[in-house]
Amino acid sequence: MKPRSSPAAAVVLCLLWSLSCTTAAPAANAIEGKDWTWRIQADGTVRVSCKGTPVLESGHIAWGKAWAWAGVSAEYHAEGEGNGTFKGGVSDLGTEMTGQYRSPRPNVLTMDLRMASARSIAEAIGAGQNWTLRLDSPVFGGRAAMPELAAGGQGWTWRPAPGMEIRLTVEPGAAKVYYENGVRIFFLADRVDRGEKRFRLTLTLPEGATRESSPEERYDPEAKARWFAGALDWNASPVDLRFLNAGDRPAGGRGPVRASGDALVFGDGSPARFWGGNLAAYALFATPRATVPAQARRMAQMGFNLMRIHHHDSSWVSPNVFGRKPTTTRRLDPAAMERLDWWIKSLKDEGIYVWLDLRVGRQIPPGDGPPNGADEIARSEGSLIGYDYLNDGVRALMREFQDAYLSHVNPHTGLAYKDDPGVAAVLVTNEDDLTTHFAGLFGPGSGRPFHEGLLTREARSFAARTGLPEAQTLAVGSPGADKMLLADLEHRFNEEMIADLRRLGFRSPVATTNTWGDAGLANLAALADGDVIDVHAYGEAEWLGSNPRTDASFAAWIGAGQVSGKPTTISEWNVPFPAVDRFAAPLYVAALSAFQGWDAPMIYNYSQDPLQTPSGPSTWSSFSDPALAGVMPAAALLFRRGQVAPARGTIHLALSPEHFFGGVSAKSSAAIRTAVEQSRLTIGVPETPHLPWLKPSPVPEGATVIQDPDRDLIPEGRMSVRSDTGELTRDWQRGVHVIDAPKCQAASGWIGGDPIVTTDARFEVLTKKAVVALNSVDDQPLSQSKFILITTVARAVADPEKRSAYISEPVVATITLKTAATDLELLALASDGRIAGRLQPKHADGAVRIELPAARGSHWYVLRAPGAKPGP
Repeated sequence: MKPRSSPAAAVVLCLLWSLSCTTAAPAANAIEGKDWTWRIQADGTVRVSCKGTPVLESGHIAWGKAWAWAGVSAEYHAEGEGNGTFKGGVSDLGTEMTGQYRSPRPNVLTMDLRMASARSIAEAIGAGQNWTLRLDSPVFGGRAAMPELAAGGQGWTWRPAPGMEIRLTVEPGAAKVYYENGVRIFFLADRVDRGEKRFRLTLTLPEGATRESSPEERYDPEAKARWFAGALDWNASPVDLRFLNAGDRPAGGRGPVRASGDALVFGDGSPARFWGGNLAAYALFATPRATVPAQARRMAQMGFNLMRIHHHDSSWVSPNVFGRKPTTTRRLDPAAMERLDWWIKSLKDEGIYVWLDLRVGRQIPPGDGPPNGADEIARSEGSLIGYDYLNDGVRALMREFQDAYLSHVNPHTGLAYKDDPGVAAVLVTNEDDLTTHFAGLFGPGSGRPFHEGLLTREARSFAARTGLPEAQTLAVGSPGADKMLLADLEHRFNEEMIADLRRLGFRSPVATTNTWGDAGLANLAALADGDVIDVHAYGEAEWLGSNPRTDASFAAWIGAGQVSGKPTTISEWNVPFPAVDRFAAPLYVAALSAFQGWDAPMIYNYSQDPLQTPSGPSTWSSFSDPALAGVMPAAALLFRRGQVAPARGTIHLALSPEHFFGGVSAKSSAAIRTAVEQSRLTIGVPETPHLPWLKPSPVPEGATVIQDPDRDLIPEGRMSVRSDTGELTRDWQRGVHVIDAPKCQAASGWIGGDPIVTTDARFEVLTKKAVVALNSVDDQPLSQSKFILITTVARAVADPEKRSAYISEPVVATITLKTAATDLELLALASDGRIAGRLQPKHADGAVRIELPAARGSHWYVLRAPGAKPGP
């Protein structure tokens, strides 16, 4: 999900795992033709859904020589009823793509595609489409059949359920069609020839299938002339929440953070609740020095109290912690360390803790004195991921680095990183596991005989020690014995690395690696060696409309990482740009985190780019994005003040070792998907005789214990899910999320149209899709509060006139709030927090009525009585 290199063999392993090891879901209701829908997306790709769950999706693919990814740009212009034009290109291959879409019948879509190449490129891999099929979607009630490929590159046929057939024909035949991570259709293959090629693709769905309106069609027409330019200042905040950090300036004053049961606490025993972000790559090393304190202050104003330092060592970042184009990574670069020191000091001054990663994207250059098997590591583009679990030399270099890095003394604080209580936690290695992702690097035929030999030796030893069949332990990618072997290898690595950190004197929590990327529950076994379980999860556009019965949203993937008895941290979450409705994500994550008791959500990223005037939108930098950063203050208030109550009940998923190591994940488990928004969800790590080091998880007191991963916990016929506190409701059919708590009431998603009524508020919104939120700032219930933050945010897109990075859609709404106060004044806040306008709202019948927008250019308002101040 973020910039990094992933070895191709690991990707192939993930495919093999999904094809052969997924636990079957219970039988689904019969699928009929009317259950199928399709739509054309903003980039010209096609998505097909069954019963509202995406099961088939096309994507653009292009590679140059030696599988070098070639960037594809594409956009679709709708003309209505499934008709429209497509335009794009592959600049690295000198190829232009244009196309015409037509829908002659409701269940048929034709695509006339023209590819024109300006030059010939020998040995280019080619360009075309990849059709991803979700064969293991729970909507099918088990594993769907593989597609059948037509001869001569003329397409494929897929029969995912009895009586259901989906067919794609290609005329004339494509240059190459084969199955790998979906069905790959290359219109240009093995080389690019100068000239033009034309194809007609026809997608035929079962009779009864219909076209669904795309989100783009549902939005209001973009009257961009009336949108706000530069509503969010990149170096200032419209809201000032620094009072939330008042007890932590400088960070660390309450003693080192530690894990206490399933929660984080400070050294003095007080609860530690972190709302965080990521500072990564060029933000660390290329941000002007004078800007750093101002940005730390801005982060505190926006409500942050934790920043993760990430991609400090990644080879694609120059300079990084080893300097610019280093010949060795066994020496820390003094200039780079000074930049990190200054960041940490500036953050600490503002009451913001830091999370330090130890290994992210480090590569080993020849000057390091490479370990045995270095030539095989080079085949993975130098990435150490996976190799560290087998290669003693790699581990020695990692221990050497973490010793030097954490022993470095920050001259601004006088403390070594390892001794600084403002360092909240460390992560040993990022997105690095054998259990799901990277064991395939070392399987038979991998072309890495040295490491294959190490894995084979370990497998045979493990089989002899446990009595498990040797063939099963050697079956890389299979459930059961193989997963136990890989967990055992991860455990031994964790023991070594954690022992070294404790020898150094580091006292705060240690996360080993992360559960990420569709990982199964088996990954949790070794992750439980750490003091916390860390999770990475990313959402996509329209996730508020995902049906938990059949579709795993990013919330379900986070919930699948909450091991009973361990704190849960989320060092990466996002619904990143260009997802149009990303504005709904911060409040949703904050509310669910407060409800579940998750301890430290961190958006990826606050910034990956140098912190300076942005030239335009960025997928991995949110600091200047009104749609994400603009909602952060409201989300921070909700989460850090506990404005959403914790769940009343707990559902504890206690699986047998056979299930736990057998491929169960959020994707396959209805219990996980349907529990996470209703009650607190915890996962039990089972006692496993073959892994004597594995400590079984405690069952939370009073929990409802479930042993069936396929159990649907939402009452039949219901199209919404509601928390057991009654404060959170998500209607997936409408795509609406509502928060109704005494100190925070909000509505997000497709809220335009019918009024939404909460206990104290009535939201009448004209803007089709938006987030409108009321947060108490003085810590009183909204009906009694004298200081309320109002946040109204909708779409934010690139400014076509280049006046600013973004233009943002004004939210047109009327809010009626029941309140006993009669002296409330409405203040519109400018991008830098100044008052942009004052308005006396209408008071009548024990309520105040507010018409928005109340001032041009603002998404933020304060409803405040004279002299009112933030609460304690």
